[in-house]
Amino acid sequence: MPRLVSRPGDKSLPLSGKVFTGTPALSTPRRFSYETDEAAGIHLICGEERLPYYRPRICEIFAGLDPAKLTVRSQQWFIDNRIEVVFGRAVNINANQRQVKLADGSSLDYDALVIATGAKGNVPDARGNDAENVLPLRFLDDIERISRIQGPTVIVGDGLLGLEAAWQLSRAGREVTVIGRGDRLLSRQLDKEGSVFFLSLVERAGVRVGILGLTEDTALDQAPDAESYEVLAYDATLAAYIDDVASQSDLVVLLSHVGLQDDKLLAETYDAIDVVIGGRNARRLLAPESVNGTPIVQLGARGEDLGRLEIALDGDNRPIASRWQVIALGPEFADDPEVASLVHRYRVAAQSPTSSTEAEAAD
Repeated sequence: MPRLVSRPGDKSLPLSGKVFTGTPALSTPRRFSYETDEAAGIHLICGEERLPYYRPRICEIFAGLDPAKLTVRSQQWFIDNRIEVVFGRAVNINANQRQVKLADGSSLDYDALVIATGAKGNVPDARGNDAENVLPLRFLDDIERISRIQGPTVIVGDGLLGLEAAWQLSRAGREVTVIGRGDRLLSRQLDKEGSVFFLSLVERAGVRVGILGLTEDTALDQAPDAESYEVLAYDATLAAYIDDVASQSDLVVLLSHVGLQDDKLLAETYDAIDVVIGGRNARRLLAPESVNGTPIVQLGARGEDLGRLEIALDGDNRPIASRWQVIALGPEFADDPEVASLVHRYRVAAQSPTSSTEAEAAD
């Protein structure tokens, strides 16, 4: 149990508060005490029943971060540095007597006092602000209470903490609405152009991506275990599922192994398809092809390349620009043994052609 009152003659430095900014303040007086009086006592008063933690990251807990990872210093660090952690809330400071009184009635005498309490979450003065599901967001206890209330979430405040909370809650699967004070996002931190750009990033953060996979009817004819599978006609399969997938998605990606010409036809036929990542032709496209506003990309054969596709979306989540990079898997990339074995099996069975560039192969 930490002692609450320093021994007579000790130099005592209580720090009231437990925010991250208060914790580094401990190192300076401790170094000073080593030089002047090694018996000097330092107390850290914590209003929460926790060791100091990194408060700006608490919203990450919504998306699964272990709260223990936010601890700034371990219990052993405080012991090694002869700093006593006092779990209690300071309720009164008597400057004349140099004494801090705690909520449990105990007190601490001091020679110097550092107040590093930070701020409290501000609840707007509005009707209904006393409801059980209206909560400030500042402490780990607030995170726990908010996590217990399920359903759509409204965040009042479009500052950095509010936007971080919105992002982490959306990652956890919640529907989130942010209400800001100004006429644009982060009006106090960004100019108008920066605010518009940041708003586009925030809106993109919640994009739901639907993925459909298609292959040709004969895809597994030469596979060693072909009899274990049934391949349905890809055109009928797409017609059966595209509307359902599109209704649940903001962006629909088609993973296709039916050939470039058929990919173009499907992109032309179905407006709901936003991106096509294709194969089968052993054709390495060095730039995306666009049909009906849908970018189509494709690599060569045998898993000799990787592709990186970056897409810019408009307000309706439709692609407006794309950048495609083909990455050749040379000797500098080590093979994954399991993948290499699988590729070898099908390569021997199918005797697939070598890959070619766009200029080297026709459809």
